[in-house]
Amino acid sequence: MMTFRIHGLLLGATFAAVLMSLPGVATAQGTNVFKEVADKKDAVQWRNAPDTAIPPDVCSILQGCSGTMKLVALPPATEGGTKVGRGLFWNPANPKQPMILEHQTYGDVYFFLMSPDGALLKAAYHETAKPSWVPMGISLAQPTFDKDKQAWHAWITKLGAAPAAKSGAEAPKEPAQEPAK
Repeated sequence: MMTFRIHGLLLGATFAAVLMSLPGVATAQGTNVFKEVADKKDAVQWRNAPDTAIPPDVCSILQGCSGTMKLVALPPATEGGTKVGRGLFWNPANPKQPMILEHQTYGDVYFFLMSPDGALLKAAYHETAKPSWVPMGISLAQPTFDKDKQAWHAWITKLGAAPAAKSGAEAPKEPAQEPAK
């Protein structure tokens, strides 16, 4: 009877390992969104982040707001009947700097500090009706961070490869002319 249980466990573990090794089966849990964004940083349409985009209290909590930040935002999504906005702040000129993810709904806002290995380092939380930001424990923030990682993973994989660098030998292209009316 004990041999049957051990064989069943081994068979189940082997099946799970094979299943997770198939392309497209692994979730964003096992992906490194930081690395994916860094690898495709030239394909991302970065904008300069306004100086006030990350509140000073959040910068104090995360201790990760340094240098000129760039911003990319995902289109708003609806999850469970609630609109969710997501932003990613980073300084592509300093690839070792952690990324900051923003998760915003009508009721609350999260900022997550993500390490270069894709892990959650710190989180700041704000309820819209409350006046202050609070540091949030990793275990409380992790489920929301994981959803955001999945959203960013889905977005970055749709970008494809980064555009090839243009050589200096190419002739400049003429701007497209608008048809006469």
